[in-house]
Amino acid sequence: MNATKHYKFSYLGNYVINALFAAACLVIYWTGSDLPDLRHWSEMGVCCMGVWAFLTLWSRAFIATDDYNGKRILDARTTRALSCLLLIAEIFILMNPMTGSMDYLTAATALTGVWVAALVVTLFTGRLVKSNK
Repeated sequence: MNATKHYKFSYLGNYVINALFAAACLVIYWTGSDLPDLRHWSEMGVCCMGVWAFLTLWSRAFIATDDYNGKRILDARTTRALSCLLLIAEIFILMNPMTGSMDYLTAATALTGVWVAALVVTLFTGRLVKSNK
C-alpha cells in the first residue's frame, strides 16, 4: 500500500467502539465485579471488533480515494500505528481471562493508557486528522 494514501474519517468509529469494549473489560476485571454476561460480551466485543478493525485497516473499505468527498481524512501512518497499539492492548486484555495472570491485566491497562494518551496527542497536534483538499 502506498504510504501517501489516507483513511476515511469514519475509521475513527472503530477506535471508539474498541476503546469502549476495552474500557468495559478493564473496569470489570479491576473491580472484580461478578457480571459474567457483561464480561463475556465485552470480551467478545474486544475480540471481534479488534480483529475487524485491524483487518479493515488493510482492506480498501476505509481508504480515501480521489472520489472521497469527506471534509477530513486520517493520516495513514498514524492510523496504522494507533491501530496496532490498540490491537496489542486488546490481546493483553484477552490474555487475562485465559491465564488468570494479573501481569497481563497490568500491561493491558498500561497499554490502553498509552494508547489514549497517544490518541489525544495526535488529535490535538493535528497529526491524525487532516483536511481533505
